[in-house]
Amino acid sequence: MSKKVELRGKSIRIQFSYKCEVIREVIARRPNESDSKSLEYGEAHRNKVLDAIVIEERGGKPFKYSDYFPDSKRSKIAAVNGKPLKDALAEWYSKTKD
Repeated sequence: MSKKVELRGKSIRIQFSYKCEVIREVIARRPNESDSKSLEYGEAHRNKVLDAIVIEERGGKPFKYSDYFPDSKRSKIAAVNGKPLKDALAEWYSKTKD
């Protein structure tokens, strides 16, 4: 079983599911912060993401990926297409194979 929050050098990696996709994102650790404080920070960030996803699933405010992961490549793709990465890639592939 993989960890949902783990330290990776100068960063924290969190894992969650969104639209039937397992996603792993990296967020920066705060300078000079202990490992336990960094893990707490990562858990808190992951919980905010999960809460936002649940709100969207219940018909509330849409989950805006870039609000939680502004530097992520996935965030930039989602902002352009408004679609999950796998859907955007499938659409791109279908256009290029002809």
